[in-house]
Amino acid sequence: TFLARIAAVAQDFREKVRELPVTVPAFPLSHALTPVVFERPVAYRVFETLKDRHGIMVNPCGGALHETALRIAHIGDTDCEDNTMLVRAMKQAIAEVGRKQKKKESKRSCQHLSVQQLLFGLLIFCATAQRARSTLPERRQRVQTLMRSPSPSTIARTRWMFGFQERFVF
Repeated sequence: TFLARIAAVAQDFREKVRELPVTVPAFPLSHALTPVVFERPVAYRVFETLKDRHGIMVNPCGGALHETALRIAHIGDTDCEDNTMLVRAMKQAIAEVGRKQKKKESKRSCQHLSVQQLLFGLLIFCATAQRARSTLPERRQRVQTLMRSPSPSTIARTRWMFGFQERFVF
């Protein structure tokens, strides 16, 4: 059946991808998709290389996993031969990205920072990023705007009429 074929293709891919420097999560996976986690932060560059050089589309992740994970879909007209081709292309893309990264690292070797310098930079970045968050007055609700606005330094007076007498109330 269709679902059995998808399960077989997914299992085949998960076995073949073991030869690459990637891991597949150990939790129970759907047969529709396999997340591939890279040992180094090269996932998006591997995605771009697969797309541009090999004409293969895989699913990149966003957010915190942007540079560390790709998602490989198994639904559709794919078979075990496609898995072989994909793993071969991924191996070439990982090698190519690794060569480019080594060239960049060798150029930057004189700019190596200590762990203390990196932690200090991260601390400063977090402190300034936290301080920079604020809501502009026009984006706040009216109650917030009135509460946060400084109160005027003058005292307002109101004229009241009590019968035929005028009074000023402060």
